Amino acid sequence: MIGHRHLYASAVAQHDNLGDLILRKVGIDWLRSTGHDLHVLAEGMPEGFVDALCLSPADHVHWSKRSWLLHMARHARAEGVGLLLSAGPQLLADNPRRLANHALTLGVATAVARRGATAKVGTAITGSGERAASLESAIARTAAVFSVRDQQTVDVLGLDQSAVFPDVAFAESFVRFYSGSLTPHEDRSIAALSFREDEAGKVESALPRIVAWCTAQRLRPVLVVQVQRDDAFARRMGASLGVEVVGWASGAAHGAQLTKVCEAYAQARVVVTNRLHAAIFGMVHEALPFALEDDKRKVARTLAPLGLEDVTWTAECSVSEAAERLLRERLILARARLEELRVALHRAMMLGPESS
Repeated sequence: MIGHRHLYASAVAQHDNLGDLILRKVGIDWLRSTGHDLHVLAEGMPEGFVDALCLSPADHVHWSKRSWLLHMARHARAEGVGLLLSAGPQLLADNPRRLANHALTLGVATAVARRGATAKVGTAITGSGERAASLESAIARTAAVFSVRDQQTVDVLGLDQSAVFPDVAFAESFVRFYSGSLTPHEDRSIAALSFREDEAGKVESALPRIVAWCTAQRLRPVLVVQVQRDDAFARRMGASLGVEVVGWASGAAHGAQLTKVCEAYAQARVVVTNRLHAAIFGMVHEALPFALEDDKRKVARTLAPLGLEDVTWTAECSVSEAAERLLRERLILARARLEELRVALHRAMMLGPESS
């Protein structure tokens, strides 16, 4: 145990992406539960995104990175601070801009660690920059807690297998907050479909077969938008194929959209997607995941540590009670592992788990 401490986290992310919103919300909520002062960076983020984080009136929101860093430096000199680096995918590239960002992060993490603690949870590496990988490995060594969400990241950074944890979006807290319950809807009659606009060609060719497959499974297909830039594509596909769309209209609040999305997944028996957090949002509502994968196999590599390795959608896939039972078992495992991670984060921030 220590005395009062100031903790720092960033809410900066893709502002139109509900998956990014949840990654930031879970980490911030974990820090807040320590009881220490929380400083959240929100530079460049729309107010709707920040509102959906449901920050406490006691939290300090910094709309300027300079202000956030200056406060961090002052508190670090006075009594030490805790710093949670952002979760999610990270591209390793040996270009000057990205190397400079890695070097800056390493410098801040090292400075914080001298009298406080740095943590980073939920990292997923893409790319092959050797110098960038070396800097990220140094950040991992500096951090009191460093977790990743897939085997590829372990291999690239040379980490111990114990560093692998489920994606933090599996934490049940966000579902309870936005949809009120983890209990699936009694009428599990829909198939939730959610696709990336930037892979429109592949999706357009597969979507008629996916809709036909849904019908064969006696499920009603519904296109669900949880990244706003996908909205126009989803509406176009919905109009073309006569499929209902849970869209995200321009200007609609992030929190309201997240509630709509959770309500749709609560009625879904399956989710077919090439977006990782669409798969996870569906799974936490007990919808079976099927991935329309690209070459990166982002969905499959993230779910593999949970023992869900064969999730690629084909027209031969079927929905079974055995698969649903396995999913429920894996969800229990994911939440237990994430609770271990939350407790480790508490310890890193100098607050014992018995007091959390």
